Amino acid sequence: MTPEELRAAGAQLRRAGLNHLIPVGADKRPVIRWRNGGKDYATEAATAEELDQWADDPKVHGLAAVANAETGLVVLDVEPAGMDLPLICEALRYLPHQCLRESVNGGMHAYLRIDEGEYPHGLGRLAYKATDNGPVLLAEVRTAPNYAVVVGPGRPPLADDFGVADGNRDTFDHLFRQIQEAGDNVPEPPPSREYVRTGTGGGTGAILGDALASGALSPLALLPEGWEVTGHDRHGRTFVVRPEARKPNLGQRSRRCRGDPFGGGGLGRNRPGLLGCRDSGPGPVRW
Repeated sequence: MTPEELRAAGAQLRRAGLNHLIPVGADKRPVIRWRNGGKDYATEAATAEELDQWADDPKVHGLAAVANAETGLVVLDVEPAGMDLPLICEALRYLPHQCLRESVNGGMHAYLRIDEGEYPHGLGRLAYKATDNGPVLLAEVRTAPNYAVVVGPGRPPLADDFGVADGNRDTFDHLFRQIQEAGDNVPEPPPSREYVRTGTGGGTGAILGDALASGALSPLALLPEGWEVTGHDRHGRTFVVRPEARKPNLGQRSRRCRGDPFGGGGLGRNRPGLLGCRDSGPGPVRW
């Protein structure tokens, strides 16, 4: 992305209510110390001045949104395997199309904001399906302090009406349960505890240890770039594969749901959706 495109994207995301942003490089990793560098972007919003500085930094290739309890932001991450299942596709149809962003691997990200009810700390993975090669992750919810790349490497420009879907906790829990029902088994959720910085002065390792122990940080957030999660078992163990071990065509799935949810004008369009969507234009959009 050019500096001008980064500035425009940052301004649009801020208008849409995504203020907790961090810069990422070509490898989709943060290029700043975003948790322990003097400012915690999981609890503090990025300023317009910071976005302007990041746009001029040649190391910055995109922006990621940080899930956070301050604004209630969570990111529903549906994997390519989940996009093949009609029940999950039907659940996505009830979301405003403005909040959806197709991921690089053919999955889908939905940017959701809980405006009423308790924030779902540590909700994590929702469901997986059993295969001959082991369990395959279908969908997960990224909660604070995890992040998702919104614009940048391999992603198309933001639509003019991109926005965040607003809803209460009960509404989103109904959506998440429908996605869980698509799986062969529902994993036990990790402990639901809010991450609290201890202030002990420890290094990055100590802070990561605190976040992992509290259940606020998913172990998946620590995977090196290119490693892929292939599934989970009922004991909570996670199966991963390193890049050099990936077989040709492994994980290549359809980039569309059965029934083509993009048909008829796009996801959620012309349907009685459940949620409102705050876009980047003036005022909220209701469905």
